[in-house]
Formats: sequence, structure tokens, C-alpha cells
Amino acid sequence: MLQATLALVFLLIVLIFWVIRRTFSFWNGKGIPYLSLTDYVKLVYDNFTKPLHEVTVKNYRRHGRLYGSYEGFVPALVVGDPLLLRDIYVKDFKSFSDRIVSNATGNPLWDKMMLNAPEEEWTTGVVGVSQG
Repeated sequence: MLQATLALVFLLIVLIFWVIRRTFSFWNGKGIPYLSLTDYVKLVYDNFTKPLHEVTVKNYRRHGRLYGSYEGFVPALVVGDPLLLRDIYVKDFKSFSDRIVSNATGNPLWDKMMLNAPEEEWTTGVVGVSQG
């Protein structure tokens, strides 16, 4: 019984290590700067202990205006260059249309924001906004 329990605990530790290593090595070899696991843990800590704008500026200075990060266990591309953002949201939108998997929050204002809109709603919304 003890051996089975130890084997199960060992297997669980190996599985957790594998998931963390697999997730936080996503940006390796992609050709852009990225946050390592330790950088990401520091970022999460800083988000709770420092003003958000200071954390953002610190990361932009360290990694540049385009770098890889994570939202939990999901890789995320952080873009701080307005011209590049325009290209992504307008010209190359088809390549980035499934950018965020967002759950409905119940807040009507948040749920209707263009940032959280699926591709069809976003395209309709951006046409209306850019015309007026």
C-alpha cells in the first residue's frame, strides 16, 4: 500500500512538472523575447504588489514592445506598438481572430466590449467604429 501511494505521488509530481515545463517553454525558438517561468512568477507577484502601469513599463523596457507572456497557463503575445496593433487588428485580423477565449462575466458592459467579441461581432463593430 505504501509503495502504491509513493508511486502515485511520484507520478503526480512528474505529471505536474511535465505540464509546467511544456506550458512555459511555448515561446522557446519563436524568435521573440519572452518571459521565462521565473519572470512570469515575478510578474504575477508584481501585479499584486505594485501599480499595474509600473509593471507594464518595466516589462516593456526589459523585453521590448513585443514579447511572449502567459495568462495563467495560456501563452499570450504582448504587443505595445500602436502601429503593429493596427496591423494585427485591421490588416491581419483573420490570423488573430481567436485571440482571447473569454467567458461571459455577467457584466453587460464587459461582455459587449470589442476586445472580447468573437470574429463576426468584431468585424461588424470595427466597421461601425471606423466609419464614424
